[in-house]
Amino acid sequence: MNDLELLKFLIMESKYPYFSDDDLQKYLDINNGNVYLTASQLCLMKMDNEKSITVGPITIQNPDASYWQNLSLQYADKAATDDDSNGGTGGYYRNYMNRADGQW
Repeated sequence: MNDLELLKFLIMESKYPYFSDDDLQKYLDINNGNVYLTASQLCLMKMDNEKSITVGPITIQNPDASYWQNLSLQYADKAATDDDSNGGTGGYYRNYMNRADGQW
């Protein structure tokens, strides 16, 4: 699976289409090929999508905004973990705190 296919899988593009392949590749290029960082950002963009999209006789219901936000946070954490294991943060920093377990 190449990076573009992985990105499309992570953001569930087959079920909730929003981006063209060309757009996805441009976002990957902007993020230096970091698939998880790109997926995190694109989930936030999908969060602002309308509640449903109608194309001809087909209507696709978009999940609740919190679904995309939670998915974005998971991918952001994965991107940060991958960058830390390579000896740096790659320009990413955590800008939220997890209050559920009391860690800051």
